[in-house]
Amino acid sequence: MPILHETASQYQQDDLFGPTPNLNRGPAPGVRNSDDVTSRLAIDQVTQSGKRLEVNNKILRFLRQHPGRSFTYRELGRLIGHDAVDCMRRLNDLRHDGLVEKRGRRECSINGNLMTCWAAKRL
Repeated sequence: MPILHETASQYQQDDLFGPTPNLNRGPAPGVRNSDDVTSRLAIDQVTQSGKRLEVNNKILRFLRQHPGRSFTYRELGRLIGHDAVDCMRRLNDLRHDGLVEKRGRRECSINGNLMTCWAAKRL
């Protein structure tokens, strides 16, 4: 299974899936300039605790284990055992790092709404 390590704000991968792209940019911001200070404190806490990287790893591992399939953030949350909103935020991290991509829209199997689907980016 792929294990990602955050080094110099980049992901490095050591497994059979090949190297992760070195994108030479900082980490996904996690907050917008207009967000309140509490949002900045929360993203700092999630990052420093290791939860941000842990959830990023789980999502990427799951998506790479299911090539050719795409999932909504709500479906991913249920399938990997994490809060759906956390998955939505971490998908944006992974998209920023060039590791996942949006793959159309369809009805979500969790809530029945039309939602964006996500998949691991093809290497």
